[in-house]
Amino acid sequence: MNRSQALILALVFSLVLPATAQQKPWLKNTTTKRARALGIATSLACFTNKGRLTEDQSLSRLIYSLKRDEIYETMRYLQSANGTKAIQVTAKYLNKDCDGLSNTNQYLREVAPLIKP
Repeated sequence: MNRSQALILALVFSLVLPATAQQKPWLKNTTTKRARALGIATSLACFTNKGRLTEDQSLSRLIYSLKRDEIYETMRYLQSANGTKAIQVTAKYLNKDCDGLSNTNQYLREVAPLIKP
């Protein structure tokens, strides 16, 4: 695994953890912001698909989380073709509890090109 893949993997694993109100120093470039937003959106979609959240609750929490992490500008990316595809790819690798990934090497090969600007 190269350094770029390791960074993306580390970010994706940290995506479901709550962030503080102050922006994390690693959330400074487009790739890391997109990775964070992707993890948040995919986890919320997973919870919605399992019936733990309504679609309205999921959208509200997505907006809140993106604003809290000061990455709201990534909403455009999430709604783009690459963002939508990245959510689908990530969802495919989420575990049943919506909080971890399986087969991370294959996942990184699929998602990395979709996250990079």
